Amino acid sequence: MKFREAFEAASNAGVPLMAITTNDPTSTVRVILDVLGEDTIVPVVVWDIVTGLKPLNEAGKACISVVAGGQEPAARTVLAEMLDTARTTLPDNGILIIKNAHRYLTDNLAGANVSQAIWNERNPFKENGRMLIDRKSVV
Repeated sequence: MKFREAFEAASNAGVPLMAITTNDPTSTVRVILDVLGEDTIVPVVVWDIVTGLKPLNEAGKACISVVAGGQEPAARTVLAEMLDTARTTLPDNGILIIKNAHRYLTDNLAGANVSQAIWNERNPFKENGRMLIDRKSVV
């Protein structure tokens, strides 16, 4: 199954947590945005350790300060803390893409915090159609 079909199926089924391994991260994000459509009301936001939170579409721009919990979105670089905030601030049906979250799932306290923070998203995200995507880049 190609990624487009897998994403559509997961989205239609209301899957709250999804992991993607790709050697073309830009294309993966492009497919997600293409499936949603240019005029979508679904906010799509991405996080990485260097730039923090960034909106990927107009709906994402409209909610980025709320998702960031009132902080500067670029300042939200601690993954576990950002996930804790996003659990209550990401709008219904929103998509949060985490770049390389798997790199923070280590066998120490910091890794345990990230792992628990991701799992804590499951039920709240499922309740209102939100999705967290761990986009793993193969380098």
